[in-house]
Amino acid sequence: MKAKLKTAALRLSGLLAGPIQVKEARSTFRTKRFFLAQLIPMMLIGLIILFIAVWMSAEGTAQTQPELVGTVIYWVFFGVQSGLLLIVTPAFCCTTITEERERRTFDLLVTSSLSAGEIVWGKLVASLSYIVVYLLSTMPLVFISFLYGGISPLMLVVCYALLFVQGLVVTVFSIFCSSLVKSSKLSTVIAYVVVIVAGFIMMIFEIAFVGELIDGGWGRMFANSFGNIRVFNQVMWLLVIPLYGVASVCTFLFLLAVNQVRPSTGNRSTPLRIFTTIFLVGSMSIFLLLMWENRSMLDGDDMMALMLTYYIIMTLALLCHTLAFPCDKLAQSSRLRLKMRWLKGIFFPLRIFGVGSVSGAIFNLAMTAIVLFTPVIVGKLMLDDILRPERASRFWRGLAALRLTAISTWVFLYFASMLGILVSSFKTRTVVTRAVIFFVIVLLAFGPFFHVMWVNMLDHNAEIHPTVLTGHYLSPIVAWLSIWVQAKDDAFNSDQMLPLTWSGPGLVPIYYVHIVIYTVLGTALAAACAIIAPKAKARMEAGLPARRRRDRENGKHGQD
Repeated sequence: MKAKLKTAALRLSGLLAGPIQVKEARSTFRTKRFFLAQLIPMMLIGLIILFIAVWMSAEGTAQTQPELVGTVIYWVFFGVQSGLLLIVTPAFCCTTITEERERRTFDLLVTSSLSAGEIVWGKLVASLSYIVVYLLSTMPLVFISFLYGGISPLMLVVCYALLFVQGLVVTVFSIFCSSLVKSSKLSTVIAYVVVIVAGFIMMIFEIAFVGELIDGGWGRMFANSFGNIRVFNQVMWLLVIPLYGVASVCTFLFLLAVNQVRPSTGNRSTPLRIFTTIFLVGSMSIFLLLMWENRSMLDGDDMMALMLTYYIIMTLALLCHTLAFPCDKLAQSSRLRLKMRWLKGIFFPLRIFGVGSVSGAIFNLAMTAIVLFTPVIVGKLMLDDILRPERASRFWRGLAALRLTAISTWVFLYFASMLGILVSSFKTRTVVTRAVIFFVIVLLAFGPFFHVMWVNMLDHNAEIHPTVLTGHYLSPIVAWLSIWVQAKDDAFNSDQMLPLTWSGPGLVPIYYVHIVIYTVLGTALAAACAIIAPKAKARMEAGLPARRRRDRENGKHGQD
């Protein structure tokens, strides 16, 4: 038992005080820049608090209530602290990796026994230590508000937690910018531009939010907003969803930074595939749990509207998913192939988390099926639970439309995934492959939709005749509209809808033709990939340097 505790303590100390952390702390905490970055904000915040306290407490003014003075000092402190945090954090974090490149110590760092993840983690922990020291050094200033009253310790804890989360997100993003480019100046410019724009947008919402807090009272506003909802919803909206969102953003940026540090021959795909699996399944689970818990307050229209919103958001995420993994490199290095060989038997399906466009396409289609078809099953259970048979007929059609929406999206991504494998078989760069797939997706998915909207805007009485020649069958968005126009026929006035399905007898609905066309195209591309991809993969894995080496050994110089 003592040995296990000692091992756990050593691992924890390695995470918090590893070689990178110690080196960064010693080289930064002893600089004048760190001293000035701590001193100047403290002086600025202290002067602002002193001015507010003297001005509002002066005799002859109407602002003489002590509770109001303490509340104003408190909110001004955290507003200024939040702004200064956006300025101070990138100054210490956005050059952590670029300075290694400029000092020409990056190669020594990469070739050490530390992995890429340990290097970035060390930089992250060292940068967070600056943020923690900065927040702790300014904490005595906010205690002045307790002298006037109107502030509870819980408010102090919550706001400091929000400041730490803000510093964490800015820190991770700054480290990602530092890993993305090779110049400290360019990294600093990118980090500050994005942080300032995001901070300006946040400031607008914070001003409105703080104004309501000061006018209506923090406790009363919280009680009015969240006091009448269930405890499950309070926990989900106030704790689970914010923490899940912050953790997802920080983890994604951290993995991207690690991939930039990792060598180009390393495995950059598996960590991202694991992350996207957890993120997509977690997002789907949170959505379905909220719907299931609140099913008694939803009618059929609300549920189907929420489901459609879910499908729109998830489809956009899956389109980005398609641009990432099916467009990966077709070939793998010998070292990565050896690492995948132990996945046999019951562990063989885990090979979809490996490197390569073929495994990436299979992984993409598997995740698409899980994310799109699971809500259909849950929706069926919810409709059985909340609706009586005499009221359910209209919503059964909506649920059938939901199933057709999932199928039409899946076959479209099936086609895009096969196209990604085919394009990557021609020795194209990954960036070029993703650009080709991106323009194909935009052209097919949004082109016909914009044409339909343009025609309807010019002439509201014009009938859209969807044909293969106009390309309307090839757009999943037009197919979705066609499905939901029919599914909502009893809920909305169909005369105000676009006539997307057919205008005469004997014509087939758009969504059926869409499914058939993309199934045929995707299967044809899959057959072409089965013929072309293995040979192309063998040539790529053999590699040109190996052939040159053999020719050199055989005395055939310069014949490549």
